[in-house]
Amino acid sequence: MTSQKITVAVFIGSLKKDSINFKIANTIEQIACKDLIFKYIKISDLPLYNEDHEKNFPEKIAILKNEVINTDSVLFVTPEHNKSISAALKNAIDWISRPYGRNSWKNKKAAIIGGSISKSGTCSAQYHLRQILSSLGVVTMPTPELMLQCYDDIFDPKLPIINEKYTLNFIESWVSQYTAWLKKSISADY
Repeated sequence: MTSQKITVAVFIGSLKKDSINFKIANTIEQIACKDLIFKYIKISDLPLYNEDHEKNFPEKIAILKNEVINTDSVLFVTPEHNKSISAALKNAIDWISRPYGRNSWKNKKAAIIGGSISKSGTCSAQYHLRQILSSLGVVTMPTPELMLQCYDDIFDPKLPIINEKYTLNFIESWVSQYTAWLKKSISADY
């Protein structure tokens, strides 16, 4: 029996060049089994959502909606901006949910993770994102949660991956449970 390949669209809410959240996503990709195929979605150059453009969607948005439609799952890797998600991530989510009646998020399997220098990691942002996604019909992995406090020496200076043993073990456990949840959720749809 061959393994089922699962495509995962990765939305990183930070636009920062040396983003903590990109490094977390990269660590997860390195740990994940080869059955998961990660596709990083660029959101930095999207126009701001404007309902006036719904009748004639910008080409970038049509491409973005198709990327979500053509993946099995979504991984949201969010920073925390003023106790919420970033404006860039919210903008992408809004575009993909529109126009009314053509929400590309509906029934999509998703997980939410994130990290920041704060002791609470991205707790508030993740709960806010979970609320937003719930209203769009996204099926989010309930547990375990992954909210990391990231300090300077948690990352390998030569690679964009986490090297601190306790944190790495925690992430490995999360990835294992995420992969099992994805396989079970996706197979239940067939």
